[in-house]
Parts: sequence; C-alpha cells; structure tokens
Amino acid sequence: MSFYYYMLKNTYKDILSSQKKWEQVSWYQIKVFVQNIQNLIYKSCICGDAQIVKFYQKQLISSQQANLLAVDKALKQVDSNFNKKINSNFNLNKYVYSNNKRLNLENKALHNLLLFSLQPEWEARLEYNSYGSVTGFDINQAIIKTYTILNQNFSYENSIVLSGFVDNYLLNLSSNLIIKKTCYSGIFRQYLINTLYNNNLAKSAVILNTYFQVDKIIAFQDYTIISLINNIIFYGFEAVLKWKLQNCITTINNSHQIEMVIYANHFIVIFNSYNLKIIINIINSIKSFFYSVGVNFNTSNLCISSIYEGFNFLGFNFKRLKNQQNWNHETTKLLIKPTNANLKQHFLSLRKCLYHKDRLNRWRANSYMKQYQVINRLNPIIYNFASYYKYLVPLYIMKKIDWIVNEMIYRYAVKKYKSARYYKWVNNWTQLINGKRMIAYQNEITKKHQILTLHCLIKNKQTRILNDYFL
Repeated sequence: MSFYYYMLKNTYKDILSSQKKWEQVSWYQIKVFVQNIQNLIYKSCICGDAQIVKFYQKQLISSQQANLLAVDKALKQVDSNFNKKINSNFNLNKYVYSNNKRLNLENKALHNLLLFSLQPEWEARLEYNSYGSVTGFDINQAIIKTYTILNQNFSYENSIVLSGFVDNYLLNLSSNLIIKKTCYSGIFRQYLINTLYNNNLAKSAVILNTYFQVDKIIAFQDYTIISLINNIIFYGFEAVLKWKLQNCITTINNSHQIEMVIYANHFIVIFNSYNLKIIINIINSIKSFFYSVGVNFNTSNLCISSIYEGFNFLGFNFKRLKNQQNWNHETTKLLIKPTNANLKQHFLSLRKCLYHKDRLNRWRANSYMKQYQVINRLNPIIYNFASYYKYLVPLYIMKKIDWIVNEMIYRYAVKKYKSARYYKWVNNWTQLINGKRMIAYQNEITKKHQILTLHCLIKNKQTRILNDYFL
C-alpha cells in the first residue's frame, strides 16, 4: 500500500508546487480517461477475465489522471464550499496548510482512488435482478421488474412469493469472511480491512422516506464504501438459490422455477407453483448464505403469501384481482398500490401537523394555526409521498387519498366555527382558481395563490411507466 501512497503524494505535491491555476486543469479530459478505463474493467469483469481486470485496475490507480480526480473529489468532500473559493488568486498550497486538512485530504483521496477501480468490477458482478447499489431510479426499476415477471410471464400467474429483508446487517459484520469472499490481496485487501475495522458503516446508511415508509429501506446517494460492501455481501445470492432449486428438482422430478428481485437489503423470491419442500429448502439456503458472510439473518423477517392474497415489497402492495371489465379478455389483473402500513403512517404524519396529544393522550386540534401555516406544513409531506408513488400507482388511488386528506382538513377547520360551518369553510379556506374551488390561500405580498398540493396533481404531471388499470 506504501507504493500507492507514494504515487498519490507525488501527484499531491505536483499539484501544490504547480504554477498552473487549479481552474485551468482540463477536468473533462481527465474524467473521460478515467471513465474509459472503468469501462474496460467493467467489460473484462463481465467476460470473466480476472487477470485483465487486475491489469486495468493497477493501470487506473497508477495513472496521474485518476490521482488528480481523486484529489479533486477529496477537496470537495473536506470542504463543501471549495468550488466557491476558487478564483484567480486561489493558492491550493496555502489553502491546504492554512486549514490543517492535509492528512484528512490524503486519506479521502486514497479512498476515492481505490473506489474508482473497485466500483466497475462489483457493478459487473451483480446479478441482473439486483438493484439499489448504483445511482438512478432503482426502486422504480425493481418494481417494474417485479411487475414484468408477474404480469407478462404466464407461468407465474398463480405464483407464491417469499418476501424478506435483512435488518441491521451493517452493525456486526465479519470482516474476515467478507475479505475471504472477495479473494483480494495486496492494496485492495488492506483497504477493505482498514475500512471494516475503522468505519461505522451503520451510521453512514441512509433510511429512505422515514415520514411514511414503515420498512427500513436503505438508499445509496452515491457510490461509496457502503454500496461496495452491500454488493460484496449479496454477490452470488441469486445463483446460490437457483443452484439449490436445481438440486431439489432432481430429487422431486418436477419442473419448478424461481425468479428473484433484490433491492439493497430487501428481496423477493417468486415461485411459479406451490411446493412446501422446495420453499423450506430455499429458506434454509437463505439462512446459510447470510451465515457464510457473517450476517445474522432472522427468519421472522420472511413472509410467504400467494399472489391472490397480495405481498408487500419496497412500500408497494402487489395483488392479483379478478378483472371486472373483460373487454381485453383477461380474467385477472395485477394491481399495484401503496401498502396499508405506509398509508396509515402517511395519514398519521398529516394528522400530527393538525393535532397534538394532551397529557391524557387525547388528540387535540392545533387551534392556533392559520390557514397558510396548515398548507405550508402539509405540502412537503404530501409531495414526498406522491413523488415516491407517482410513476407506478393508478390515478384513482391518488384521488381517493386526496379525498381523505380533504376530509381531514375540513373536520379540522370547521371545529373552530359554531355556526354556518360550510359557508365559513368555503369563504375562509377555499379559493376559486381556473374555475375550480381548491384549498388555498392568497399571498398578501405577491397576490398569488398558494394551493394545497394534491397527490393527483403530482401524478398528472408525470408519465406513467406501467399501463393504466381497468378495475
């Protein structure tokens, strides 16, 4: 590891001693060079050529372009206002030594440099049904994949679904088992050892949408050491279960199939038919797989259900219902909607904005709040919930949620009035905007209307990914 520290420090010294301005560095060419090497690592890993992967990784780490990019990223991590401080008189040497950031900067730069080479390898190693460890609309991709398996593959029309999640798996990781699984040596092995011993990975994990999300879904903002460890833990998960299924089929003499979808710490296993022996063997294989990487898996986090009963995955409820309109000659239809637990938590978050509990644990209205305060407090919560479900949930479900929210606000508002409640509700709480009466208030300064955000309005602005439902 000392050789790469030497390379990084030489690049670091060249930057500090260079007479060129930091803003004159051609960052576009540097990023293109690094991305090209990463593409070669990715393609070589898909082909399964480990020697070429190691060759390109060493070439990337030894290149001055990757070292420059690692230092630039480390500067932005150490100081969030670094870009604002760059001007014609900027001196990087004076900036670093005056702020005593050199040691922290070198560690972060080496961390970024090694991630540049490890990221494409582990993204290529992941199974094609694994999501959540790279940037993008990963939850939408996982839900669309689940919908495609259940709706477009006729062999899974009467499927059985095993859903589960791994809880608190970043707390007590076995570093020896994880390093043994990677088969790394040299600098990469030492890097993983130092990271697993020194970093508190559990605190770095981001829980998604805590206002309404009951399930603890881990989200990765960017490719960091957490997403890398997550890829290493779940690497080979689907292959192990399918290998176990093939062994069961040879003993049972029956044709059974399974499909998997994995997102971060959540997963589902879809069986095309019900067979108790196969399901038990798959559950035992799940326990043994996580035990092999030192993760304590609790079987109480597993749930088995039929597609006709419905199952929950990533805050969405999948359920196959009878189609009431047979114009498309389909006897059943797959419906996706928010889970009941998430809806209950969402309404509870809205209720806490309007009410509070007294000493006797009774709900009391926040009577001191004015109309604009109510709207300003509810809008962010409604927007976050609707943004999560806007691409995949039918419009009529969003309209039902809006009706419940409207009824909640109406009951809160009319409690203040003793007579002519409906008349005062219309005059004081609603405005006529574009021929529609909506819950809104008029800003006294800008003279513009601030309306209550509706779930269906956010839904209408977006294009649906899945076809609409006719139920």
